Amino acid sequence: MLVTGFMGSPRKHGNTAYLLDRFLEEAARLGAETRKIHVPDLKVTPCTGCSVCEKKGRCVFKDDMQTTVFPLLRNSGLVVMASPIYFYTVPAEFKAMIDRTQTLWSRKFKLGLKDPEEGRRKGFLLSVGATRGKDLFDSINLTMKYFFRGISTDFKGGLTYARIEDPGDMKKHPDVDEHIRLAAQKLLSGMDDKRSCLFLCRDNSYASLMASAFARIHAGDNGAFYSAGFVPSETANPFLVPVMEEKSLDLAYVKPAGVQSLIPFIRPDHVVIMGPTDYPVPDLANVDVTFWDMDLPESPTMDDMRRIRDDIEERVLILMKTIVTFESIS
Repeated sequence: MLVTGFMGSPRKHGNTAYLLDRFLEEAARLGAETRKIHVPDLKVTPCTGCSVCEKKGRCVFKDDMQTTVFPLLRNSGLVVMASPIYFYTVPAEFKAMIDRTQTLWSRKFKLGLKDPEEGRRKGFLLSVGATRGKDLFDSINLTMKYFFRGISTDFKGGLTYARIEDPGDMKKHPDVDEHIRLAAQKLLSGMDDKRSCLFLCRDNSYASLMASAFARIHAGDNGAFYSAGFVPSETANPFLVPVMEEKSLDLAYVKPAGVQSLIPFIRPDHVVIMGPTDYPVPDLANVDVTFWDMDLPESPTMDDMRRIRDDIEERVLILMKTIVTFESIS
């Protein structure tokens, strides 16, 4: 599981940073892959309310939202938002990032597209504030509730600390380490409880991405499904998103992954090798392997993609009933 922490404080080494760093350290100790993003360092143009995303499902601004934030939001299993309280809400740079996720909100609520990870991806809040008011965190909690809903992520609450103002206050807190340990364990528990399947193809640019998306949709919560490539492409095939949109599935901003970078963080029970390949199967003990003999051209046309998409969905449906049965996944 990829755990991404978005740090909204302009102070890179303040109390908010300490809290997020400790959380990511604990997540890594529990076996997660982690990534930290300091949002004020990003180039994020504020939303202008132009409504293009509501009509076309894309944002007009080409900045770090497109290249960094959207892909991380879509490819993370746990999204951690860390922020201090500024006038009872988040700092301006953090709010600009949140506002720009209107694009994902529009794809879900305006265009009716379903993120295959919805119901699996989790969201968590870490926040500190200087005052002691009982409503100190009311606004940020409400913001997070609707932010996470808009990006198809289940908001699982957070850790919030009042009267944290001076440098080092968070580090001196007597219970913070225990709070973080318990929260991380709860959020990451069950990572290995479900039977899992890894779909492998040449470059993870379209075929295995389709397969894992269909598996998530058709299996519901009855398993964990991943995709990777032997030699991953830099980007997904440009026809992937539109052909999956025809099935009302949203694979926008999904990025190809390499099998060697994925294996240290997952333990698949089953591997499906898709299409002809000369690459060796990863050395995984006690793993069942299925080979799908498929014609997967390097430069497929739109019609090729539709044919492959429908073939893969049929194969996935059979797989769910046979090799990775609903009864055996628990």
